[in-house]
Amino acid sequence: MKKIFIEQGNEFNYKIGDIDDEDIFIDEYNQAALCLEDIVSATINLDAKKLKKESGYLNNIIAFSGERGQGKSSAMHSFAQDVLNINNNRLAKKSSISYGQNTLNSKFVKLESIDPSMFEDMHNVLEVVIARMYSRFERKYKTDNNFITKAHRIEIMDYFQKVYESLSFIRNSKKLEELEYDYESSIQKIAHIGDSARLQKDIMELVDKYLNIFARGNENSFLIIPIDDLDINIDNAYKLSEQIRKYLIVPHVIIIMAVKTEQLKRCIEKEYSKQFANLLKEPHRLHKDEPTLMASKYIEKLIPDGRKISLPEIRTISQSGEDAVFLNFTNKEGQNLLRQYQVIMMNNDYNYNGIEKTLLSYIYDKTGIVFIKQKNSVHPIVPNTLRELVNLLSVLGKMDYIWVNNEKQIKTWLRNIKLFEDYFMYTWMPNNLDKNYNHIIVQLYNKSVLEKHQFVCVSIMEIIDKNNIYTIDEKYPDSITNKKIEGLRKKFSRKNVNYLSYSLGDVMSILESLLARYVNNQIYNFAFAIKTIYTITMHRLISINKPHQNRIESNKDYLEPNNLYKFVGGNLWGLNFNTFIKNVDFQYNPRDITVEQLPETGYFKRDKITEDLATELLNITYISNFPRVDNHKVNPSDYDVIYQGQFIAYNNRYKEVVELSLENLLISPLDFKYMCHKSGLIRFEPIYCDVYTEEISKKVNINMVNQIVVNFELNEHIRNSIAEYDSKTEVHYVDIIYDFINNITKCIMQLDYIKSFNGGKELFLDVEFKNELVNLYVKCLYAKKQDDKLKGGLNRYKSIDDILNKDITRRPDKINIAPKVSNVTRLRENVEDVARSIVYYKNRATFSEDTIKAVRDIYNKCNDALRTGGRSAKISTELRANYKEIANKVQKIIDNC
Repeated sequence: MKKIFIEQGNEFNYKIGDIDDEDIFIDEYNQAALCLEDIVSATINLDAKKLKKESGYLNNIIAFSGERGQGKSSAMHSFAQDVLNINNNRLAKKSSISYGQNTLNSKFVKLESIDPSMFEDMHNVLEVVIARMYSRFERKYKTDNNFITKAHRIEIMDYFQKVYESLSFIRNSKKLEELEYDYESSIQKIAHIGDSARLQKDIMELVDKYLNIFARGNENSFLIIPIDDLDINIDNAYKLSEQIRKYLIVPHVIIIMAVKTEQLKRCIEKEYSKQFANLLKEPHRLHKDEPTLMASKYIEKLIPDGRKISLPEIRTISQSGEDAVFLNFTNKEGQNLLRQYQVIMMNNDYNYNGIEKTLLSYIYDKTGIVFIKQKNSVHPIVPNTLRELVNLLSVLGKMDYIWVNNEKQIKTWLRNIKLFEDYFMYTWMPNNLDKNYNHIIVQLYNKSVLEKHQFVCVSIMEIIDKNNIYTIDEKYPDSITNKKIEGLRKKFSRKNVNYLSYSLGDVMSILESLLARYVNNQIYNFAFAIKTIYTITMHRLISINKPHQNRIESNKDYLEPNNLYKFVGGNLWGLNFNTFIKNVDFQYNPRDITVEQLPETGYFKRDKITEDLATELLNITYISNFPRVDNHKVNPSDYDVIYQGQFIAYNNRYKEVVELSLENLLISPLDFKYMCHKSGLIRFEPIYCDVYTEEISKKVNINMVNQIVVNFELNEHIRNSIAEYDSKTEVHYVDIIYDFINNITKCIMQLDYIKSFNGGKELFLDVEFKNELVNLYVKCLYAKKQDDKLKGGLNRYKSIDDILNKDITRRPDKINIAPKVSNVTRLRENVEDVARSIVYYKNRATFSEDTIKAVRDIYNKCNDALRTGGRSAKISTELRANYKEIANKVQKIIDNC
């Protein structure tokens, strides 16, 4: 694996050291080494043939190219230092870079890095290079004058003086013009300073003498000149590039650059546009694109493609396999801070999972925020460049580790959330969102908690309405149709001013529509920013979400839900989530499942409520919603506060139309005490409510529920995983509910960087209570079993009477007397065959009521077994014996008729 080494407290200084095989830029260094070998070999050939530089073009530039913060400067300095150490006998370790033979046999002398972005107008590259050479020579002379004799000093000082005078006159064009018209001046002096080719020759001679001293006579010696960020000096970039091209592309000089070539090209283009401004205005003289073409050709000559080393972006590096990257973020003692979780939790070391998963794990460990790794793309929180990666790690490094379930660390948790929030708002957003989307997110951030849903839904609806260009085919199966958009428009318009009528599920719905309709990077980042603001908001809510805080309890009959429950708003996963189960009507009448106990008048009386009935009604409240208005009304202003509907209203009338909600398995545990108000029982038998609340809080993994709800991406990930469930005709309601619950656990288990909650990663701590709720769901789903909407294969738990009451004209299959099947599903099919035989032969044989009742009982026992154990439920010995007995009896009656 490649590695990135970052030291805490020294994050923003490039690290120069030994390059090993696992360096993140090792491939680019090897590419640069090939360029270096070409330059060295070409220079050696010129020396061998004793040819002048003018006899052939010798490009001596190696450019590390990339975006700002991508690591160009670090790569340039590290490579230059490694080259400098090639012939250093003190190095005990051989370089990991594959240098050519000529390079290994050469000697290199390096100047200090030159940063043209710091130049003033009176400076130029040549002056700085000569000044650096002179400064180093002076230091060398003072410390090693035994090797550098006085004669050497006098000789090389003449070359310094000659070059510097020429530079001074070239820089001062007015003085040069005066000399040219001064007939008393030395004609030799004017000739010497007036020719750039002569200046180039002087520089070559100075470099030759200079290397002879510092390379101690090694003929194959080279002067390395590092130049950093040439493109940042926008006003003088062209002039500086010209100085390099004219005077520094000479033998025995190697220029190593860190430059964004595209920006340098724009600087050159700007200069050409300025020079040819008049020609561009005149018709038919120069095409408007001519400066662009000229700039491209200039860059191609100055830095050919073969000498341009493009550095990889952090986000483009593969996250697995051989290209995975190991992050090493150490403190000053050398301890890798990214391993602390592994040490404490005794878990697998997630450092070897690549940049993306390591960052997602580290963010979770420090903040409790769960980001989900994308299937086909890199998560947007992963930085684009090395500098951005360092920024994020430096922010996370300032945080203490937190244990989400430890209340004593709430202050630390909130502090970490604030640090991450500042990074996201003031670093991530400016780098990843354009001005318009950034403005919307800032507005969202400044909205009060309960106003956020309305603002998001209305803002995104306006974006959808104003953009008619689709990035995917409108007819694509997963596209959001115009009909669906019209439905969203009615709900999410500015006319709906009641912000309490919006829910977290509404935000999920509108984001889903946006992302399905417009697929581009800005929309993707915009949606992610909304999700992150929501996650941060809900983390703050959960940190203060105590059981008996943040409520309005003006009287015993009224109770406000806690802040998180109110923020969710009664709908977690969107308007149409339940439609993923085909042909199922999630509305039912409670009388269909508690006929004997619910009053026929529709009104409750205090003496009619028993403890068992109260428990059942509270369980119904657990899994159901009680809308106060018809959610299908056209006028959006009619939408009411969706979580305030009660089962038993203030006039003691109970709801006869109830909405079953799978999401309530996650919503209700957010505030069990509010269920007492939601059920309406608080006005009748509050003691039952208190007992129920206390008991139920021990049966559900509330910590797990909280973490799912407050992490938008985790919540959405579970929603999408469940929605992918494709209902088949062979799937039974009991399996759907169990699969729903198991899928939640499965999604959590797949995210191995999420720590175990109190009670593990199961949604229910009490299996019996889970089964009780599952059975209640199934009862509610079958409450309308006679409704035409429930016809079809999904209604597998139909009554045996559906067969016994129909006429059958085709002879049924032969009865299986001794079935060898092991699962209940197949046995139930055998019972159906028995029932069909009874109907077919009823006009020729007599079947007693006891016989028909026995068939019904066995069939119902099969259904009960399926509801409890699912489609793979095994046949009990008793059930098999009962079936064999009745099957034999029916078969004998048929045989005797």
